[in-house]
Amino acid sequence: MDFTLSSDAQSLAQLPFSLHLNNQYKTTITIHGTEGNKIHARASLLADPGKQVLSIKFNKSSIHIYEIKMMRHG
Repeated sequence: MDFTLSSDAQSLAQLPFSLHLNNQYKTTITIHGTEGNKIHARASLLADPGKQVLSIKFNKSSIHIYEIKMMRHG
């Protein structure tokens, strides 16, 4: 998964968000504050074939997500 995102926070801020697949925790991505600039972040998730529900959980962050790209391998 590729994310395009930004945050209004200063560059020293650490901003985590968690990815859940079908209500099961998969991974946490932590970015630094971007002072409003867009950046790219990447995570790898393994999923079974078929429909899945992706949840993104934030804890009081200033993250703005502009784009999520998912790629299928195999």
